[in-house]
Amino acid sequence: MIKFIFYLFLVLSIVIVVIKCDNNVDTTTTPITTFYVQSTPIVNYNPLDCGISLESPCNSILDAINIFYKHTSSKQTPFTVNLLPGVYFDKYDSYGVRDSFNLNGLNITIQAYQYPTNTGGLVKMIGEFRYHPFFTIDDDSVEYPTIIRVNGITFDKTFYYILTGGNSKYSFDIEFNNCTISNAYGFSIKDISLTLNQLYVFNKYEMEFILLENATLNIDKSSFIGNGNMNIIYGTKSNINIINTIFSNNNMIKSLIKCSESILSIKESIFKENTLGSSTLDLNASKLDFYNSTFQSNIHKKFGCIYSINDGKISIDKSYFTENTGLNGTCVYFHSFSNYSPRAYIKNTNFNLNIGTYTIYQNISGLEISNSLISFDSKDPKSSTIINIFYIFGAYTKIENTNLNIIDVNSSPYLTNFYAMNCQNESLIEYDSVYWMIPEPKSLFCTSCLIYSFNYKVSDSDYYFKCESRVIDYSESPSSSPSSTSSPTTPPTSYTSSYTSSYSTSYSTGYSYDYEYGAKSSSKKTGLSTVGVVLICVFSIILAIVLSFISYKIRQNQIRRKAQTYSSRSSNISTDIPLPRMRPIVQPTNNNNNINNNNISISNSNNNKVHSINDIDPWSYINNKSKIFGTLFILVNARN
Repeated sequence: MIKFIFYLFLVLSIVIVVIKCDNNVDTTTTPITTFYVQSTPIVNYNPLDCGISLESPCNSILDAINIFYKHTSSKQTPFTVNLLPGVYFDKYDSYGVRDSFNLNGLNITIQAYQYPTNTGGLVKMIGEFRYHPFFTIDDDSVEYPTIIRVNGITFDKTFYYILTGGNSKYSFDIEFNNCTISNAYGFSIKDISLTLNQLYVFNKYEMEFILLENATLNIDKSSFIGNGNMNIIYGTKSNINIINTIFSNNNMIKSLIKCSESILSIKESIFKENTLGSSTLDLNASKLDFYNSTFQSNIHKKFGCIYSINDGKISIDKSYFTENTGLNGTCVYFHSFSNYSPRAYIKNTNFNLNIGTYTIYQNISGLEISNSLISFDSKDPKSSTIINIFYIFGAYTKIENTNLNIIDVNSSPYLTNFYAMNCQNESLIEYDSVYWMIPEPKSLFCTSCLIYSFNYKVSDSDYYFKCESRVIDYSESPSSSPSSTSSPTTPPTSYTSSYTSSYSTSYSTGYSYDYEYGAKSSSKKTGLSTVGVVLICVFSIILAIVLSFISYKIRQNQIRRKAQTYSSRSSNISTDIPLPRMRPIVQPTNNNNNINNNNISISNSNNNKVHSINDIDPWSYINNKSKIFGTLFILVNARN
């Protein structure tokens, strides 16, 4: 029985290993992964046999994709479509001008031939005569992740978007690198991740260039210059990350970037000389992280650089607001529903020569400012529009280690009824180590507010003061004022902020909310790697060999022990033991016991038949209970 189990285990182990390895071995031939497409018509063109060499290119991207299907059994095999220099789809009857390229489930790179050497607009795709987007990803039935790379291509006059679609089931990793887009509808995506690297955009169409819903957008080292549409980016419940990008000379109907219930992170970027109908950034219930970036010489017809409403969050750090023009909140307009819970933080930031009714406008919100500088020259004729630096309505404001420097405020012919800070409707203001370089009486205008200052003692008994319809002059410099008007670069050790940035410079296609804003969680489906399969196969083989060897050793030990047991029994059996019911052996009659040639013959007292001890097989008598007891009796006596 043990021998049978041993061989059964060995066979099953071998079968399992063979099946496992066989399922992971690609028995197909090496697939073709590079294809070529040209824009000019091909004589005697055969779309069923093209694209695998420069000498026989395809005439459209769709034909190249079909040839890829012909030469591979897996859609997940990475492949490249090289576009030879030329203008594609420039006529209404161009070959493939009506094609729609559904790239769902593919791992495809579409690029200018010899990319990245050739990126200077040698490949241009025209969308004027097309009735479909260039690329779509909207097939929910495809059960594969999608990876798309588009490199070194110029898109022009695209009325139906360059890329559209989305899929919430499987992961999407899409990149456009070194591309130029002019006068085109850009991207309309949902539930996917899109990365734009070194993109140049010039667009005059009056629509949103990028539409996002529950998606992730990463923009790096790109330029948006001279655009004239409604919004460049419009995101809903999305994550938007912008790095090293410039937005310049855009004339927008509304805003450059508009977000709703989203997370917007901007780092090391510049917004310069834009003219906007509303604001530069329009945020609705969204979170903003603005770091080491600049707003310069932007003109806003309604609000200002940052407009945030409906309980959003703002963090501004190491940034510059210079010579911007606006109305209510030239630099920042912030509104939330939490009066005294800070949700806006500004630190290490310079506000210089910004012109408008209010530089920072707070409406029922909490704001903390630290280590910053706010200044302008009142001799500038543009300063005539300035009413207040701070307008605080039913809000909480905390100012620390910050300099307010307004030059020649009293001698200016342009400033009338100016006050640096205007608080209304039971606002709470708290400031410490603030250097007011403002001659009296232009410091504070306050109505029904509560003021708390660490440097000015309003009365002998209390540091709090409630003002009602009168001017309180805090123009005298505190004894602990900074030695210079430059903004400190290091925040005080006592300053702590509850704001936590969600931005990560390493882009990831997987994303999630860190709180109530942003795109929903998304996870990738991944398979076992080739190395993992090989290790499993090797481990299975080694395990089978080891277990087989152990089984063999166990079987050998069992056989050896049985042989030793039988040998011991044979040598210890006494010749004088009466053996009941022995099988008769035909021998010559002899009344005496005798030993001949080591053959023991025993005479039975009941008859004269002789029996040989070597012929005794006790196990052959185990047929019933009586024989079992008889056999056990023989063995016990033999041992004794």
